Amino acid sequence: MHAGSPDAGVVLWHVLGPMSEKRQGRSSLSRSGSSIEGEEDSSSSSSSLRSAPPTTLPVLDLGNGVSELIVMTMQAMLNTGDEVLIPAPDYPLWTAAVTLSSGKPVHYRCDEQQDWFPDIDDIRKKITRRTRAIVLINPNNPTGTAVHVDDLRRLVERVPDDVLVVVDEAYADFSDQDFTRRVGDFDNLIVLRTFSKAHGLAGIRIGYAVGSPDLIEKLYRVKAAFEVGDVHESIALEALEDESYLRHAVSTIRSERKRVGAALEK
Repeated sequence: MHAGSPDAGVVLWHVLGPMSEKRQGRSSLSRSGSSIEGEEDSSSSSSSLRSAPPTTLPVLDLGNGVSELIVMTMQAMLNTGDEVLIPAPDYPLWTAAVTLSSGKPVHYRCDEQQDWFPDIDDIRKKITRRTRAIVLINPNNPTGTAVHVDDLRRLVERVPDDVLVVVDEAYADFSDQDFTRRVGDFDNLIVLRTFSKAHGLAGIRIGYAVGSPDLIEKLYRVKAAFEVGDVHESIALEALEDESYLRHAVSTIRSERKRVGAALEK
């Protein structure tokens, strides 16, 4: 795949969409598989998610929220003593998941004087022979700092091929930075997304990981016996269709963020 790969919504639609008319049997939405050809959907919907360009899409795996996928990724990839570079400050589950998977969390600095951007030199200094993965949260939780996809790409290009890069994009809809389009350029890259934030569907617990077939297959080896249910998958399909709601929600939250920020500064 090249830099013009479909975004996360297109990837999801080509996994979820064809199943919407096959609800009688067991759903296969939440399983990994081989790459999916981006054929034009035959339905009459005007949704742009159904009209991906002809290309080979990356593979994805659904999880019960990104939280489950964070834990799965660490369980699948780490051996005892393996190191994982994590931003400081970070979403605390990352540090906990590494520790629970017998790994060693190593925190790299996000510089407050530079708007909390990751300190690239600090990351490079902390990569050792024990480093198994680097976590990039974009935008970061809790700082809100978003790294432009071009800068993110340059960073990933500097990472050794045998080191996994995990980009947590739980809040990506609020930043216009979508690194799922770059998944096919790197064999060592996984991007995590969720319906919990911009879509406002935290209660249905659906997240997804996008990556190469080999990486997603490793996640599937540690997957829980009971996967995301058909009802929740159907809700996810409806959310993908309702692009106008997503745009409205993101716009409203952005404007409210400015209003609250201004009030706090008074």
